[in-house]
Amino acid sequence: AIVAVVTFTATPIVRELRDLAQLIPTYAAELSSDRPLSIAGVEIPGELRQQAGRFISEHGADLAEQSARVAIRVVSAVVDVVLVFVLAIYLLGSAGRIREWVIAWVPRRYHDLAEDIEDDLGHVFGQYVRAQLLLAVIIGVVSVTAYSLLGLRHALFLGLLAGILELVPIVGPIVAGTVAAAIALFHPW
Repeated sequence: AIVAVVTFTATPIVRELRDLAQLIPTYAAELSSDRPLSIAGVEIPGELRQQAGRFISEHGADLAEQSARVAIRVVSAVVDVVLVFVLAIYLLGSAGRIREWVIAWVPRRYHDLAEDIEDDLGHVFGQYVRAQLLLAVIIGVVSVTAYSLLGLRHALFLGLLAGILELVPIVGPIVAGTVAAAIALFHPW
């Protein structure tokens, strides 16, 4: 099931990233043009637009290179997640033996207490992980839905990014929102 999900989402995400990379020169040209640009009803001054256009034109290659590095890191992260998943399955299969081994290190008179503490920790940690994963899925699905309803390009990529970055405390949602806002900035309404 995981392989199927990765297969069916990887192709559109790669396509969206390629399209986004191809649109960067268009965005730079749009910023450099004399045509008025307004965001949420506020017109952006021509000088500011031209500076932004020059920046994108001058540093486009650097941005593309950094994007490639990010893509490699994302692929590496996916491999890491798969590895963690495989290790988790292995450890879950050996959980009984691992628990017995840990409890064996505790003095006999504290065995019942150690088992109770381990049960409580397992329960609380399990609830925390399930809640974080559920929150990431909800944020991802809501983001894809909202971006699609708004007609924003690269909705699948942005939603996946929002869901994954939701797992990164504090900074993750800010980065995901910033990326979505930057792409929406150039979206013709």
